[in-house]
Amino acid sequence: MSENTGFIILRDIPKEEVQLNRHIFKVKGGFRGFSLVPPGANYIRIKNVEENVSFWCYVPRNDAVVRVFDYEENEFKKDTEENETQFKQLAAGGTMGGALVPYSDGETWAKLTSHIREKGFPPSLHQEIPMEAPASLSEAEHADWMENRFKSRFEQAFEDSHKGDEDSFLEELQMSFAMSTVNTGDAAAFKRYSHLVQSIYNKGSLLVESYPGLLKKIADTFLVQFATLPSDFFTGDSFIVRNSNYLYDDMMEADDKSIAEKGKELRDIMKSRKKS
Repeated sequence: MSENTGFIILRDIPKEEVQLNRHIFKVKGGFRGFSLVPPGANYIRIKNVEENVSFWCYVPRNDAVVRVFDYEENEFKKDTEENETQFKQLAAGGTMGGALVPYSDGETWAKLTSHIREKGFPPSLHQEIPMEAPASLSEAEHADWMENRFKSRFEQAFEDSHKGDEDSFLEELQMSFAMSTVNTGDAAAFKRYSHLVQSIYNKGSLLVESYPGLLKKIADTFLVQFATLPSDFFTGDSFIVRNSNYLYDDMMEADDKSIAEKGKELRDIMKSRKKS
């Protein structure tokens, strides 16, 4: 077993198709799951007749997740402790052979989910209520409210929902992307990801000045995400394109050379993807 990967063992599944993260595989006789699975957050979906059944799991390093399909309940369940121990030993010992399909996209998927942690998995997706000044305020009161009480979408997400925890914010940014990427029907995840992207674009100057470490990690996350998105995300008024120049322009003007370089990388990938 590779020191940096794990396994997903799937028992008694319908012999149709199975999806692991971004890729779909046809199921053949003897199929029992996947090897070379990146540790961390992973998504499984199977097809049972005309219905999709899915689950998220966190694969520990050098270990296996074992699930058995319950046809009566039409859902995956944890296997018995005895079976789980047996299949983990078989996988670790390399004796399952061709029953396990090697997962070839592990390196990219690991980068896309690098900030998603085992503790509290799966992380929650938040939803803030945009702040609006009371209509009854005078002009002077409105100005005071905007200066002292108003919070932008980014500030609401980062300071309120995530209590200023950079790791927690990055985790939601990656989880919302992952959920909307592997399951295009997940409208809530897609809405949350687009909201976070636009909130970041519109507060680039704040990030440069107050959260440079977080900004660098966000930029690295965007670079990986944007490289994997379909080309139609980079046309017209897509939320990926709209206002993106606000962020990379602010970054390229930063005194911190490492932030300026990241800004150039974001600008270049945006331009290259818009041409593709």
